[in-house]
This record gives sequence, structure tokens and C-alpha cells, in this order.
Amino acid sequence: MIHSKSPYSKIEEIFAKNDHERRLYELREKGLRGVESIRLESRAEERLAIAQAMLSKGTAPAFVAETTGLSIDEVKRLTDH
Repeated sequence: MIHSKSPYSKIEEIFAKNDHERRLYELREKGLRGVESIRLESRAEERLAIAQAMLSKGTAPAFVAETTGLSIDEVKRLTDH
């Protein structure tokens, strides 16, 4: 029976032998996750701003929810403020 190695097995071997390289990799991955988190947060804030602008122009809450992807409850909370 032939056992194929995972494409990551070589990387795992390197990291097992080299703590410094593993730490650099972990820090890079953590940084990338942080950047992605900031992007998602920024997009959420942008959607809220668009929804508020639409509501201020008299757009129906159901249409605002459909257009922005926000839930109807999120849109209604914007009108309560």
C-alpha cells in the first residue's frame, strides 16, 4: 500500500525542527487574520452607513435590508436612534 504524504508534511517537518521559522509563520498568520478582521469590520460599518443614508432619504426599511444585506431588525434599530 502506498501512503501519500500531505502537501503540508514537508512544512510541518521544517517547523518541527526550527522554532524560529514556526514562530515567524505563526506571527504572519496572526497578522493576516487581523487584517481580514479589520476589512470585515470596515465593510460592516460601510453597510450601516449606506443603510442610514438610504433611511434618511425615506427608503423603505425592507428595501434597505434587502439592498445592504442587513437584517430587518438591524435596519429597524438604525431608525430607533
